[in-house]
Order: sequence, then structure tokens, then C-alpha cells
Amino acid sequence: MRKLCALCTAAVATAGALLAAGTTAPAGAVAQAPAFSTTRLNVVGGPVAAEGAAVVITADSSHNLHVEGVAPDTGRVLWSHPYSMSASIPGLAPTLYVVDNDIVDLVPVDKPNDALVDVEGVNATTGNVVWHGPQHILVSDEPAPCEQKKYFCVLAYNGNASTAMAILDPATGNTAGVLQGPATALDLDLYLTDARTPTLEALSPTGTVAWTKTIDQLFGGPGYNPLNGWDFLAFGGTEVGTAGATKADHSNGLDDAKTVGVSLASGAPQWSRPGQFQCGGTLAFLTPPMDCVFTGNVAKSKQKVFPQSYKGLHLSLQGYDAATGTVTWTQPVGNVDALGNGDASFLDATHLVVQAPGGTSVLLDTTSGKTAALSAHQTLWCSSTGLFKVDEEKDLNSAGLRTEGTRFSPCTAAGKPASALAATTPSTVGVTVDGVFLWPSPQGLSRHVVGAAQGIA
Repeated sequence: MRKLCALCTAAVATAGALLAAGTTAPAGAVAQAPAFSTTRLNVVGGPVAAEGAAVVITADSSHNLHVEGVAPDTGRVLWSHPYSMSASIPGLAPTLYVVDNDIVDLVPVDKPNDALVDVEGVNATTGNVVWHGPQHILVSDEPAPCEQKKYFCVLAYNGNASTAMAILDPATGNTAGVLQGPATALDLDLYLTDARTPTLEALSPTGTVAWTKTIDQLFGGPGYNPLNGWDFLAFGGTEVGTAGATKADHSNGLDDAKTVGVSLASGAPQWSRPGQFQCGGTLAFLTPPMDCVFTGNVAKSKQKVFPQSYKGLHLSLQGYDAATGTVTWTQPVGNVDALGNGDASFLDATHLVVQAPGGTSVLLDTTSGKTAALSAHQTLWCSSTGLFKVDEEKDLNSAGLRTEGTRFSPCTAAGKPASALAATTPSTVGVTVDGVFLWPSPQGLSRHVVGAAQGIA
């Protein structure tokens, strides 16, 4: 699943003032609480799990990016390489993937802020460079697994501003194929193309184009564009997703939001529903299919683009069957600003804290729609998101800001910081490597022992 945060993109474009906390924090393992420890890194992407290491993308005090391997047991940085987001959309958070224990590094060709990059395969355990891929290219999106996670796909610009995708063998870096047109990955094997009319293209398991559909065909008419924000995720044979409404009206287009279900095999639209899938990605830590359905009028105010005020809007959460779009439950909620801006509290990948009508906070089961009372002593997870400073070429990122990956921290039922951890370790929050659960927190890369150590880091 990937998401382009529409509000974050707008904030980057207007040089919004929200910057990530801890940008200049020094490295080094620091004890934070009896329950867990934190390595002081400014984690802006990841972690992903590898053999004996967790791999993250970090920003340093000079606002340069690095890809780094971290020992799960000690939090020690094992290896580090320069990294670049090249010409990818600033509203996309940095993302890493591991295939056959290798990751792909986009190495700045000359200076740390260079957009031109060399593509290199790196062993995620040792940090050793194991192959060299395309050199001196301008990448339109970060490398990601493709062909059902058997290969790495690298998307880059041609000399005429069109785009192409190189399909690389993860063991050797050799090119297994090239497709013209894919520009940005919306989900695994699903791409926004370089066509003037917004168009999606799906990759088959054999590396050919399975189908091509315009956004108008998928969404039943005009009025939607992924460049206004998107959130897509596959559920079995159905791709569920939202593309941002193009209307800038009384609700900033939120009450025009639509979610569609599309056949992964053919691209045929299966169903559509009002609402924004996963609140546009701010609730992406929840795994059941769910929409945020907005109504009302946004109160006019002199506000920053991010975080946004939702004053005047009403919100209902709706769960549904991903295969049919049939609604299975609806829950009106009051904490609209928190959910819309990604400042949410939750227990695990299926239970979210919401404010029920009347103002009481309850725990919503997003599988069934049932609610339960919260204990004052219950420890939960809290999410947060924002922007971070990055030194990049000004003609590609004039604001010098990018969206960071979501960060998580333990909190009380009242949303206050907690020294203890929740009893859950959701895979949507972090990764488990050699018996240690690691997650991105506002303070760095946090870790907690959940099983017996058995790694080599």
C-alpha cells in the first residue's frame, strides 16, 4: 500500500511550517523508558526487516538523506550510505523494500543533494554493494518490488520527459525487461503512467501490461486525479483505492471523495462508494477496508495548509466488504481533526479510538463496527505525521520539504505519552527482527524485546 498525502503535498508546495521533530538529534542509543529503548535517528522512512538488521531512511542535521542498517538488539548503526529521493513527488514519504535480503540505494552521483542517481543493490545485513544498476538517471519514484515481489522495478525519466520502468533481477541487478510509460507506483504492480490524461496501468506476473484504464474509466467520470492525493491497497483480487477530488469547494473536495473497487485481473470497476479510503492514508495502520465519509462546510479561517482544520465538517467511518463494496457498519465520530491529520490513537491494526456522539472516547473494532469502553490505565499507540527538511535541487523541490513516514509512540487513553508499551506489536507500526520489535518514533528508532534473540547483527 502507498499513499500520496494531499494535504502534505499542498504544504510542501507552499513551504508549510510543520517540520519533523528531532531533525538535529545526535545518533546513539539512549534509554527512554524501562519498557523500550530508542536510537536517536531522524527516521523518515522505514524500518523494513532484513536478516539480522532493520533498515531505515534517515535525514541528518545537514538535511541530507541516508539509508542505514541498524542492529536490532543494540540499536547500533551497522552501515550507512548516501541516499536520494531524486525527482520523486515530495508528498510521498520515503519508502524501502527488501527482496532476497537486498535493498536498492539511489546514490547521489556527485553532491549529496544531486537528483541524478546511480542505482545500487545493497546487502541489507552487511551494507555491502552487491550490484550496480542503471547509472546517472533521474528517478520518478523510489524502487519497489514488482512481478509479485520477484523483481525490483526502477522508474525513471527518459530524455524527452516521458518515463520508463526497468525490471531488475534483485540478485544481480541485470535488466529483465523495460516498459515505457509507468511513472509512479500506487501499489505493488499498479502504476500511474506518464500519459497526459491520468491513467493507471497494472503489471502482470510475467512483466507485461495486464490492463490500462484512465482514472475517468475507473471512477465513473471526471473529477478525480491521483496527483491530488491517493491511497490504494489490494484485498485479494480487488484493488481498493481513492484518488483526490479535483473540486476545491466548501469541503475542500472531501464530501466529493469516492472509493472504488477494481478487479486486479482485468481493471474492470466492481463498485464505488462515497468516502475517502483510510481517510486518505492517515489511518493506513488499520487493516480492514474502511472509508472516511465527510459532510458539511469547512469554516473559513487563516490556517496553515498542514495540519488542516476540519471545523464545520462531520465525519462518519464506514466499514465494508472489499469484494462487493457492501457497507457492514457505520460509526459517526467527533475527533475529525485528529483522524484527518493522522494524530490518531489505536490499540492494534483493527481497533481505533474514536469520539462517539456525546463526546465519550471509545474503542472501535473496525472489523465489526462494535465499540467498547476504554480503560483509563490502558496503553495504546499514537500516530503522528509531518514534514521534514531536505537539501535537494530547488528546481525539483523548491520548498526543501518532504513528507515523513508515520511515526508511532505509546500513549494513554487520554492521548498522553506513556512509559509502558501497548501489549500489541502491529506489523503496520513496526517490524520484528530477531526477537526485537522496532518502530519509527518521534524520538528515533525505538525497540522492544518480544522474543529470543537469534540474529547475527
